[in-house]
Amino acid sequence: MSTWSVLKLLFLVGAASIGLVTGSAWAVPPDPPRDLLLGAFPASCYERPGTPGPTSPECENAAVFYLDRARGEMGLPPYNLPANFTALSPDRQMFILANLDRTAYSLPPVPGLNAELDTVAEEGMKAERDPTPAQQSPWAPFYGADWAAFPNALWGYYIWMYSDESVGWGHRHVVFYEGFATLGMGASAGVSSNDRESSALIIQSASEPPPFYYTWTEALATGAGSNVYEPSVPQFTVMVTFAGSGAGAITGSFTCQATCTQSVTLGVKVSLSAVPAAGASFAGWGGACSGPGTCELTGDTNEMVTATFTRVPTSSGVRLGTIPIVKLLHVALSSRTRKARFTFTAVGGPARFQCALTRRAAKRHKPAPERFTTCTSPRIYRNLGRGVYLFAVRATTQNGLTSHPIERRFLMR
Repeated sequence: MSTWSVLKLLFLVGAASIGLVTGSAWAVPPDPPRDLLLGAFPASCYERPGTPGPTSPECENAAVFYLDRARGEMGLPPYNLPANFTALSPDRQMFILANLDRTAYSLPPVPGLNAELDTVAEEGMKAERDPTPAQQSPWAPFYGADWAAFPNALWGYYIWMYSDESVGWGHRHVVFYEGFATLGMGASAGVSSNDRESSALIIQSASEPPPFYYTWTEALATGAGSNVYEPSVPQFTVMVTFAGSGAGAITGSFTCQATCTQSVTLGVKVSLSAVPAAGASFAGWGGACSGPGTCELTGDTNEMVTATFTRVPTSSGVRLGTIPIVKLLHVALSSRTRKARFTFTAVGGPARFQCALTRRAAKRHKPAPERFTTCTSPRIYRNLGRGVYLFAVRATTQNGLTSHPIERRFLMR
């Protein structure tokens, strides 16, 4: 699916599951003071199927960037990750993040990843539910489990840890689960049976050390907790398309003569202006911007804007111009002074104005026709009697073109 195709994504987070020893007590590290909202992701994160999309280095590095930012709001340093972190499998990525968060609050790290727990995590991921605990020895029936449907495992992990206030931070508490004796972890990420990217993890107690295929000691040896990892700042895209019968160009933060796509770094403001070619006029923006003025974008999400240029009609080689649009800016009414004041302007070119004020007759009488006369802004009417009035203003050009009138009905008491 291309970047600019319409894509409907349903992001879900399951209710965290925690099975504890009755009467046990364990200290939970502090929760965020509020949901730390996740920033927008590059367009590549949404490209699937058949592309790296959500698991591309660009997409995963954006998740690490936001994880580091949230960690900073919690008063913690950035995550120190192995240099090849984006090349690791999702289970190892979640394992490393979880243990770095555990050790940041002086909790013991989970010793390793277990294949049997990976299996129950994958079953939960496929079924879109929290994993159920492993049943066979040495596993004890005490555990914590999380599931989420997000484009990649790191994105889901962020929601569990930093944007989970609505469920009392239950998913965050799973990551800090202590249990008893020794612990093992399983994790899985992929496409669920409902064709959604999902991820799940489980931390479970064991009566004796279970076998591990990847250990915290191995993770430490590759740089977990020690290597300074600097994710690239997320890049977004601004696509400009052209429409209409006329021609023109886009200038400002970047220049386009035809449909173009520009990369924009997070936080960089974008300002675009439309310049019509000879024999054309700019009709306005569509998409992320609107109106005839400058297009201002915040630089924190993928955007698409359309610039519409119209061809100016000509007769015998003479440019006729376009009909301006009248905007009524302000209306001031005073029954005490018997006065009405109307302020207006024209958009789209120079214009002259014509105004009409008609007192509306009783319903049994035929309405009086509007009589337009030349006027300027502001137009002030004095000594008005009591009754209902209809004010109208329209614009005219030197070539005799007349706009549709703007009307305002009002009551003078």
